[in-house]
Amino acid sequence: MDWQNYFIPIILNRGYNYYEDDHVEEIEQIDNGYKAKVIGTEDYYVHIYYDGSNITDMECSCPFAEDGNRCKHMAAVLFKIDAENISKNKTEVEDSRLYIPESSADRIRKLVMTLDPEIIKNELLSLLLSNERLSTGFLAKHSEFDDDISKFITHMKYTARNILYQCSDRSGFVDWRNASTFASRLYSEVLDTLGDFVSDKEETKAAFDVSIYVYKLFADTAIDDSGGESEIFADDCINLWEEILENPEVDDELSMYIFEKLNTECNNIGIGEYFSERIEEFVSDHFTSEGFAASKLDIIDNKIERLINEKSWSSNYELSKYIKERLTIMEHLNYNKDDILAFRKHFWHLPVIREIEINELINAGNQSDLIKLLEVSKEIDKGHPGLVGNYSKLLIKYYNKDGWHQKAKEELFKYITEIHPGDLEAFKELRNCTSKELWLEKREEIFQLLSNKRFDIKPLLAEENLRERLIEALKTEVYRDKGFEKYKIAAISKYEKTLSPEYDEQLLDMYGVLVNNLAEHAGGRSYYQELMGFVKKMLRFPGGKERVQSLLENWRVFYSRRPAMQEEMRAFKIS
Repeated sequence: MDWQNYFIPIILNRGYNYYEDDHVEEIEQIDNGYKAKVIGTEDYYVHIYYDGSNITDMECSCPFAEDGNRCKHMAAVLFKIDAENISKNKTEVEDSRLYIPESSADRIRKLVMTLDPEIIKNELLSLLLSNERLSTGFLAKHSEFDDDISKFITHMKYTARNILYQCSDRSGFVDWRNASTFASRLYSEVLDTLGDFVSDKEETKAAFDVSIYVYKLFADTAIDDSGGESEIFADDCINLWEEILENPEVDDELSMYIFEKLNTECNNIGIGEYFSERIEEFVSDHFTSEGFAASKLDIIDNKIERLINEKSWSSNYELSKYIKERLTIMEHLNYNKDDILAFRKHFWHLPVIREIEINELINAGNQSDLIKLLEVSKEIDKGHPGLVGNYSKLLIKYYNKDGWHQKAKEELFKYITEIHPGDLEAFKELRNCTSKELWLEKREEIFQLLSNKRFDIKPLLAEENLRERLIEALKTEVYRDKGFEKYKIAAISKYEKTLSPEYDEQLLDMYGVLVNNLAEHAGGRSYYQELMGFVKKMLRFPGGKERVQSLLENWRVFYSRRPAMQEEMRAFKIS
């Protein structure tokens, strides 16, 4: 399997590092491939699908892979599969093994162990004298002069800036063609050099200073991040910081220095930015002792103060996040309960505080106060539909629990007609708790209110099996005007089972109108392939074959100058 072609070089390198560092665990062969756990910033689960000789798909639970990207965790598992040579039947069949040539690193290690020490000294001296970066790092690591460490830091920062200069345009933008190279070079020429540079306190501090400088440099760079380079690079820096904090040379003084430096750069990057959020997560996870708690409170208070006067959705989101974090720290430090309540009261206007109170009342079983709080919160947050919807659903639930069934019905009606217009589940719930005699009247009232506001009632018509009204609603959409043909085709397909066979002729007519409208627009081959897929839907109906033949004959005449379309029509099979 030529699986390495699935990955960009920087991802492949990270994956190999993860494999070498034994981050791949619980690897197991299953019927359709392999599954494994990979230890990263948390445990990630990888699934490699294959059909016996070729990979057909790969999945990973990490955020980077959510959008279909090939991640380092997948690569790590594949390196592990190659190395352990797991055969499909879990047997050691020699012929089925993948051949993995000995790596250059392994050959170098063997050779160095057998060479004469004088030869090694001479080769090392020659290499150091010919490479300024290596010589600077070597002096900083092994000499006793602080000046050498200072020169090393300066040189590494210069190297990072030079890489940025070489990879960006005049405006400082790194486009998609250079993004991977930019991130990969910063890692290999700067960050990777720092990994072993932690043998004493001063070297460890120097390594951290360089890493946070490079992190800020990357964060400030305008980069086309379509390949996920930002997340990869942030992970690399965070992995290094974790390694630094695990070093026995890191005492309380250096820990506090790192803590303060991280928070300073976090502020410099800016509240709400991706790279500042990654720093905040790292600080929250790794500086948990009481010695840092007071400093954390000061930092959080400064952020809260900056955000209080800002009027935007994002500032409210960030403010809520820091308030929750402050409350967590206050509880961790065993603050007086009255002080915690006073802090909460000061920010009671924010949904995050009332959410805490709502959960407390639910856990305490205090339904009466809970209902009052939910009713007040609905009014306070009436400009935020998502919040109002959550409050409304809870009110429905607890009105019923408290025996207020009529109020629950009234809230359901509001939910369907105002809060979440046309919600099908709420519609069914209201129907189930309404007598048959009253339901028809209530249903028509809902239809009228939603129609007046131009909300889609087709799902409700289908639920009530009002087929004649449903077909009329579809015809109104199709024939009213042109546009959104694909959406309209999807709507017809959705309700075919409900309307067929009684309305087959009308459905066929509507499909014919829509595909004709789509055919008026020229496109590429994929567009015509999709068009023919829509035409194929017409073959399911009585008379569909004849209608399609007539349609294609007309298109061959009208669109004779569209070779791609003509080719797709010739390939179309009418069975």
